[in-house]
Amino acid sequence: MVAHYLPAVVLVIVHLYLLLPMWTGGSSMLVAGTQQLFLPASSTVELDSFVDTLLLPLLASLITLLLLTMPVGVVLAILNDLLIRMFEGKLPWLRWGLLYPLTQRNQVLAQQHAARYESVTELQAEYRRVSSALLQTNQASASNNENEAEYLTNLRAQVGLAHQIDAELSQIHADNPPLVPRESYRVAPTRFGNVYALAEAYSFERYGVDTVLFWPRLRQLMAKHVPDHSMLISQQKTTLDLTINAAFVSGLLALEALVSFPFYPSVYFYPLLTVLLLGGGLAVGFYYAAVGAIFTLGELIKISFDYHRQLILDAFQINQPDHLMAERDVWIKLARFIMWGDVSYLLEARAIGEHFREE
Repeated sequence: MVAHYLPAVVLVIVHLYLLLPMWTGGSSMLVAGTQQLFLPASSTVELDSFVDTLLLPLLASLITLLLLTMPVGVVLAILNDLLIRMFEGKLPWLRWGLLYPLTQRNQVLAQQHAARYESVTELQAEYRRVSSALLQTNQASASNNENEAEYLTNLRAQVGLAHQIDAELSQIHADNPPLVPRESYRVAPTRFGNVYALAEAYSFERYGVDTVLFWPRLRQLMAKHVPDHSMLISQQKTTLDLTINAAFVSGLLALEALVSFPFYPSVYFYPLLTVLLLGGGLAVGFYYAAVGAIFTLGELIKISFDYHRQLILDAFQINQPDHLMAERDVWIKLARFIMWGDVSYLLEARAIGEHFREE
């Protein structure tokens, strides 16, 4: 009701009282009603005339408003996913058309950002290799065989690699990297899209979790097991939808006013100018509000995977490993099971979870 109905009310009111009368050549009920309300005090207004000229038109207008607002609100609700993709700039006619210069610019920024991470990526790959070797044994068992020296060497290498990775990341973030994801396929032409793309990349970079694939599943499980957190996400999604719809409606009205300027008498100049300036200003303001809303929603999504991702593993009867390297393997194999359906991936994920479970 809040996210879709209120913007629909504004859209219908402006059309009903200004744009439609102007387009059809009729009189605006709003203007007529205002003139009737502000008649000089000395004028005598008969009751029948007052009812016929003001109350009945306003009543008919209210009924029309209610009848038109509901389907417009429903349409906005249906178009919700499409509007989100439009604000992300990921629709083909935006990504490779109107916003193509922004797409190219952000792709270059992402390539530069990824290049700065090349040394970190190499260190991380070596760190995972050493960690995997250490996972195959432990210090107690290593001390009782001839592999003790190799174990200690790998342990020192792991610590050294951790320090190098920390130094590289500290330098990169001290230089204020651009707010774009490193993966080119995630890059969007708009700030809104890149903020959301960074939230999607977060869980995969840390845990190997495909956010797009697993978020609908985690969202449903949290509604049952963590209702308070789920309610926060629902409230933030409502805020996001409201700002998106308000920005879309404001921009649509401004565009209609701009297109109408050359074709209508000068008497409509100031109303059209008001709609153009006010609609354009509100569209920009609500867009930036939507960027803030998607940032907050992204943070809640990150928190959800940080704290509650094990709910998905529990649903698939998989133990959560006590080592992140092993957990990444679990999530990758579970994703392949869901996407491709081969049961061997699920069995491997369960085996890894069983082997590296917390004692």
